[in-house]
Amino acid sequence: MRGILFSTDAVLALLVSMLFIGYIFHSLSLIESAKPRMESLQKISGDFLQILEEDGSLKMSMESNSDIPIVNDGRILPSNLCYELILTSKDSQSPLISSSNCACKDFVLSRRSFIASNGTAQAEHFAELKTCYK
Repeated sequence: MRGILFSTDAVLALLVSMLFIGYIFHSLSLIESAKPRMESLQKISGDFLQILEEDGSLKMSMESNSDIPIVNDGRILPSNLCYELILTSKDSQSPLISSSNCACKDFVLSRRSFIASNGTAQAEHFAELKTCYK
């Protein structure tokens, strides 16, 4: 009788420990790594700035001193992203044009330089885009 109780006790302890280990592995598999999400967000924001430069939206916005029309449109950036776009000139560190749809807390920062006319001459300007997930 003593041997049976000892064996049952050992089997139950082994079963409980296996269930506990299985629960730990299951919990660890559910944890989502933030690094791949931030890397994809970096690619999205870099591509967005490139599109704005190549279609002339950045240049047009600086020359007319108005918001970027494609940003207000919402056609390019996915709806689950927040953004803050700031345009500055090389001479001035203060933002000349700023556009955003919500506040970013844990954001990815992308920068791009572009050439636009500043009155009579061509000047270098900078676009800074902060993006984050809603």
